[in-house]
Amino acid sequence: MAFDLYVGELVFIGYNMIGHVAVLTMAFVTWWTFKSLSLKNAASPTVNYLRMPDRSSRCDEYSPLQREQMAAKLAAFAVPQSV
Repeated sequence: MAFDLYVGELVFIGYNMIGHVAVLTMAFVTWWTFKSLSLKNAASPTVNYLRMPDRSSRCDEYSPLQREQMAAKLAAFAVPQSV
């Protein structure tokens, strides 16, 4: 704005001001959206989502037999590769 006043471009100063206000408004709205969503969806620090209630890992939820059955189901959907 100071440059426009110095150069004498009073015709474009309104467009420049409107553009700056729009950019600043959108930056504030984006900040406010992320801030409100992070507060609303914040994970509880007392809950460990990667562990079961007995503190065991969630990675071993299936027995070996269940894993083989799941692997067979996935293999049925696999696309054969041509040589």
